[in-house]
This record gives sequence, structure tokens and C-alpha cells, in this order.
Amino acid sequence: AESVDISTDFTGSLAHPQASRTACRFANPLAGGNTSGLAKPVPRCFPDATFTGCRFFKTPTQQFGPMEKKFDKGLVWFRRDLRTDDHAALYHALKQCQRVYCVFVFDRDILDTLPRADRRGEFIQASVVELDRDLGALATSEGGGLIVLHAAAWQAVPALAASLGVQAVYANHDDEPDALARDARVRNTLGAQGVVLHTYKDHCIFERDEVLTQGGTPFSVFTPYKNAWLRKLADDAFYLKPYPVERYTAALAARPTAHKKPVPTLAELGFAPTNLAQLKIPTGASGGQALFDAFVDRMDQYHATRDFPAVKGPSYLGV
Repeated sequence: AESVDISTDFTGSLAHPQASRTACRFANPLAGGNTSGLAKPVPRCFPDATFTGCRFFKTPTQQFGPMEKKFDKGLVWFRRDLRTDDHAALYHALKQCQRVYCVFVFDRDILDTLPRADRRGEFIQASVVELDRDLGALATSEGGGLIVLHAAAWQAVPALAASLGVQAVYANHDDEPDALARDARVRNTLGAQGVVLHTYKDHCIFERDEVLTQGGTPFSVFTPYKNAWLRKLADDAFYLKPYPVERYTAALAARPTAHKKPVPTLAELGFAPTNLAQLKIPTGASGGQALFDAFVDRMDQYHATRDFPAVKGPSYLGV
């Protein structure tokens, strides 16, 4: 990952050594899924898996003027982060590139293993439709939106990068073993093409080795971990500041004619409808926002209601 200048975007954080941000996130509401969406930034978060968010931190060592961009063209690869607001990879791409394309790949290596009637597939497809609409609304040039592919991602992303002529691909961390192997494969292929892959932390407040015991090892008991987590957050409110994506949306590029296509339907992806709508599980960034807004009023009672299925206690953001 590369150092960048972020000092002008975050009030009170001039030349701050940690460019960490946070916003609440909601995971795919169906275990084993492969997406997430927006739940609005909040003034306080805690280490409950329901709504933690995270950011990649780095030390700025290279600064660019307000009108300078490092790359002519970049590509943002959306994966578990199907939103436009407070998005780490999108923010850095827009800051660093004159023109930015966006892609989501319905990864056949994942989807082809699922049953044909699978809520995860339906959830992701509906969320991608909303993401495409949101990107189109943000773009200042006609034809903006999401490039959507149905292929093996490890092949499709480098091929798209080559056809678009981008110099950099941007994505957020995905730490599942298969995803790490896929990303390593993509990184190697892109590198052979002279294209760099930048990845950022985006899905939780602290990740990987950011919260460790005094001995430098991972925690094995939750309560000490929670206490260390809260202390680290209390030491620096900078972790709670969102990425101001909206300041740089002028860099969103129009899609090439060949990619100005609607998001594939469930049937085109080889899936059948499920009972997702009947379960009243909302999809996309707006769905996550609605669930979080409904949770705010009962959040203070979470400790007393979370263990009773008949009581509307948890957020339902990570069902």
C-alpha cells in the first residue's frame, strides 16, 4: 500500500500520522455471503460484530498539490463494500486519479457453487443495482455508473484493467482465505501488466494486528480485547471520521460504450427468486441505513434484549 496525503480532508487532523476512518457497516444478512453496505457514520461505536467499521491507516510521506493527480486512470473494484459513502478505496482512487472507473464482478468462482435459489445471490444482485444507480447519480459525466461483469474475478479484473488502460486498481481488504488467495493472484497479474493494486481497510474500526495484547499477540478472551479496543478508540477520535468521497466525484468517468449495460437480472446470472422480500430483509446501502436508523432508538437496551429472539433487540444488520 502506498502513502498519500490526506491532511486536507479531515478537520483537526492536519498531517496526522494515522489516516484511519470509520463508519458503521452491515454485513450480508445471510451467513457466508459476499457483500456489505452502508450504515451511517455514528458518534460512537463499540466492538459488537453487528456494526463495527474499519479503515486502513498509513503515514503520509508523499504529498500532492490540490490539482495534482498521480495517475491518469484508475479502477475501483467493489466487493464487500456496496456503497458510495465513506468508502476507502473509492476515496483514494478519486483523490489520486484523473478518471476513475468502477467495477463489480459477479464472481463465478463463488456463485457457481451456490444453489440456484439462494438468498445471498438475490441480496447481492439487488445491492449491486442500487450501487449502480448511486454511482450514476454521483457522476458528473453522462454515462457514469458501474461496470458489471459475470466471470471469474481473478481473470476479469486484470483483463478489464488492461482494456481500460488504467495504471492502478483500488479495492478494500477482504481477509477471507479464498479472497486473499484471489487478491494475490490478481496482484501478480496486474503487476505483470505494469498496474498496481492498492488495498485499504474499510469494514471494521480496527483490523489485523491493530489491537493486540501487551505481549503483541492476539487476544483469546473477549472482555480484555473489548477494553483494549475501547481504549484505543478513546485515544484518538480520528478513527471515527468518514472519508469525504463526495468532494471528488468529478473524477468519476463515463463507462465505455461496451460496458453501458444494466446490471444482469437474477435469471441472467442463473439464479431463481427466493423469499428474501417476504423475510423483509432490506438490501443495499439504503437498506443498511434503514436498519441502523431503526436500531438507534433501542440501542441502549441492546444488552437486555439481544438474547431474546421474540424481542426486537439487535440491529439485524448482520443476520
